[in-house]
Amino acid sequence: MANEILKAEILDDEQLEQVAGGNRSELCRDSEFLNRMGYKNELFDDDGIVKAWAAAGITIEPYWRHSIDNRYYLGGNRISRKDAFIHALQSRGFNEIAIQEFNFDKYGVFDD
Repeated sequence: MANEILKAEILDDEQLEQVAGGNRSELCRDSEFLNRMGYKNELFDDDGIVKAWAAAGITIEPYWRHSIDNRYYLGGNRISRKDAFIHALQSRGFNEIAIQEFNFDKYGVFDD
C-alpha cells in the first residue's frame, strides 16, 4: 500500500519541468504569446522562439543553455519574464490600460 502511494507521487519529466519553471513549458507559452503578437515562430523550435523574442527587442537565454530558468534581457539588462511580455505588448502598440487588462495568467506569467 505504501509503495502504491509513493508511486502515485512520482512525477514524470514533463511534470518536473512544470514544477521547476523556466523551462520547455514556459518556452511553449512564450511561443504561443509571440505568435499571437505577430512574431511568428514554430512551437518546439527553440531557436525560432529566440529569434521571435529578438524581433520583439528581447534577448533570451533559454534554460537549456545554462540549466537554469529562462533569462530575459532588454538593452543588456536582465528583466523579468513579465517585463519581457510587457515590452512585446508595447512594441505592438498596447497602451497602459490594455496591458493592465491583458491576461498574463494564460501564459503562466505572474508578478515576480
